[in-house]
Amino acid sequence: MQEKFGIDGIEIGCLTEDKIIDEQALKRLLDAAGEMNVTFHLAFDEISDQEKALETLLSYKQIQRVMTSGADKSALNGIPHIKKLLRRMKDKDIILIGTKGLKPENLQAFLSVTPVKEIRIGSGVRVNCQYTKPLDPRSVKAAKETMNKQK
Repeated sequence: MQEKFGIDGIEIGCLTEDKIIDEQALKRLLDAAGEMNVTFHLAFDEISDQEKALETLLSYKQIQRVMTSGADKSALNGIPHIKKLLRRMKDKDIILIGTKGLKPENLQAFLSVTPVKEIRIGSGVRVNCQYTKPLDPRSVKAAKETMNKQK
């Protein structure tokens, strides 16, 4: 699939009605993904026992990243929980991605207090921070510059 469509990776997430990882669905999706890089998406923030969920995700080598806002409405509000998860994942082979509510104006503040190495910005780099609007080149550039300073 990777070569056929030119796709390097996918973002997936599957939970049961009880808000735990649906491992049967996850296995099927990972089988279909083949050798692609896999990120477990923000469904992670719906899970009540995230530490246990991380242990589950770590058992799947294809899953390289987990997106989270620290189980909060924004990654800034979720900083304490994100830091706790990062401590728990120390020396583990998975990357935690900060997301939700991040934009160029608050990105440095977020990065200065969390050891997160990757972020995802959605509406924060769009015109008027509205998801339905086009990307704002100045915002994209500002976010990229902030991330480059972290390297």
